[in-house]
Amino acid sequence: MAFNIAGGLHHAMRSRASGFCYVNDPVIVILKLINRGKRVAYIDIDAHHGDGVQKAFYQTDQVLTISLHESGYSLFPGSGFEYEIGEGEGEGYSVNLPFLPYTDDEVYLWAFEEIVPPLIRAFQPDVVVTQLGVDTFYNDPLTNLHLSIFGFEKVVRRIKDLAQRWVALGGGGYDVSNVARAWTLAWAVMNGIELSEELPGSYLEKAAGVGIYEKKLRGGLKSSPHSERKDIRTEAERVANYIKETVFPKVLR
Repeated sequence: MAFNIAGGLHHAMRSRASGFCYVNDPVIVILKLINRGKRVAYIDIDAHHGDGVQKAFYQTDQVLTISLHESGYSLFPGSGFEYEIGEGEGEGYSVNLPFLPYTDDEVYLWAFEEIVPPLIRAFQPDVVVTQLGVDTFYNDPLTNLHLSIFGFEKVVRRIKDLAQRWVALGGGGYDVSNVARAWTLAWAVMNGIELSEELPGSYLEKAAGVGIYEKKLRGGLKSSPHSERKDIRTEAERVANYIKETVFPKVLR
């Protein structure tokens, strides 16, 4: 297992920069792996669609790309709709789960379980590459999803169950405290280490110097005031059913 927290620049294109991203390190590492004859599955849990990675492998069945993100109707880069499933030999190997704004842990985790494990088990990758953006959190200033660090941890633990070999990359996250705590937690999960909920004094002192006062690793659990909106669950179910009808027959065979 490896974790490059400075990576995850998933928007960069072959010939241009995009969305804070200049060099698309997920694409580079995946190319390196497939050139060694490896089958690679890519799972992107950033709030933004991993468009640069999808485009790089849109016409091949050597790489399965799965992106869970806020809908392109409400967030950059305006892509990643469920009907973007690949072309030619790659048809069925690009998978997108767009979520409505205010989607919370419950709906997100339900959709993850419905789609990701069956596809990973069927594809049987040699290596799983993940982009672990934490801009999905309810207090991120740039996005509209409402996940908590508890939901993030559950997703990371499920990925660990699915990945025999795992290359994790960082990504988005525009609340510094979320980034520091969530990626520390992810690295601990990857290594089977249980951390104390109390953050160490050495960290608290430095964090206070930059205006961060969170004292707990996971912090309080905040429920979204929009979590009871039926349209959020209904839309997630519609997307999941679409993927089962169009993608599953191509990959689960």
